[in-house]
Amino acid sequence: MEAILKNPEHPEYGTTAIPFPIPMERYDECVERLAAMGIGDPLARDCVVEEIWDALPIFYRLKGQRVNADELDYLGKRTESFDRDEEIQFSAMAHIMGLTAVKDLINLTFCVSDVTVIRNFSNLVSEGKLHYLHVNGGAPSDEITNSDALKLVSELIASGKGAVTPYGVVYHNGMVFRELYKGGNFPAYHYTPKILSGTLSKSRQPENAEECAALYFPMPDSALTRTLIRAGWEKSGEPLYLKLELEDAPAEILEVLSAEWTINIRDGVLDELNAMSRAIATLSDSGSEKLGAAIRFAEPQDAAQIMRLAENLDLFEFVPGVATPEEYGRYVIQESGQFAYSDALDSFYDYGKLGRERIGEDGGIFNERGYVAYHGELSLEELMMEDPSEPVAETALKRRLAAAEKSVPRRKGAER
Repeated sequence: MEAILKNPEHPEYGTTAIPFPIPMERYDECVERLAAMGIGDPLARDCVVEEIWDALPIFYRLKGQRVNADELDYLGKRTESFDRDEEIQFSAMAHIMGLTAVKDLINLTFCVSDVTVIRNFSNLVSEGKLHYLHVNGGAPSDEITNSDALKLVSELIASGKGAVTPYGVVYHNGMVFRELYKGGNFPAYHYTPKILSGTLSKSRQPENAEECAALYFPMPDSALTRTLIRAGWEKSGEPLYLKLELEDAPAEILEVLSAEWTINIRDGVLDELNAMSRAIATLSDSGSEKLGAAIRFAEPQDAAQIMRLAENLDLFEFVPGVATPEEYGRYVIQESGQFAYSDALDSFYDYGKLGRERIGEDGGIFNERGYVAYHGELSLEELMMEDPSEPVAETALKRRLAAAEKSVPRRKGAER
């Protein structure tokens, strides 16, 4: 959907159109446009919806309301993943419950999977199978026969518990409306594939999910800052607990980085992880496999060093799936393109000798992923070394704070 937003205190500032969910490549630009109008605070509901386009019809009731941009963004992510049946369930229950606040609509997205909405009374068998699916946690429809499906839906209709809505006749099936989102941290939701995901909390064993801030790397620098602001930790000097999970990344990363950390926001650890993930995200599947081999070869010590390996993979030779000098020599002769290979001469090639000579010249090794060698002019230690004048964490931190500065709403007559 796209919302036309304005500043309710200063209508003379005009309006701006923001897509929700906000594409990551446009995130910084969108929050900067909101900030230029004095709105878009990470926590305040300081935007008024002037118009809303290309949205579920139920969302048109947001017109004229004050909303928080981050909440609307999260709601957009949750509902964009809905199929048509889930859209109908969500819209029908929102209609029955009279929900208009974005916070309530967010919480509804977690509850509607049990709801049945009958729309097609001319095909009750199909509706009965859908009802069976909803009340049995998504069980396959082929688990129930046509006659049983018809009986099930007939009993449902005869119960008289349905409520008529513009979306169909709704049966809530005992749905419990739970307030998973209370206005601070958003519940974890994996919207798009990432390199790393993580949770940040004040205690090693948080009592509930709302005490955890969900992180998805890579993320725009301003999005990272806004997540910390929502959690109340953007300036925290106290120790926080970070748990990491790999998503679309080489397994070797968590052999270098601990899955559980105690961190201080001011140390720039999150910025290093973000910068590393941003570098890895540009790699193809084969590049990611090559990075895993390079990590085993170079033995980096932290996220910054992994990032430098990801940025310099062209300096490494990698042959996946080979484990012996003979296999490597065979690759060099037959597949590398360095020689004109002939099947007729295959018995005359000494693959093992060539492999051993090449390995000795290049200083390569075999590891679990294959053969890897480094051909850079700098030593590996120098390649992975931080620029002492601008450490990666410091550079990333400066970039994130600069982006956050641009996203802070600007108000006339007040300090930014």
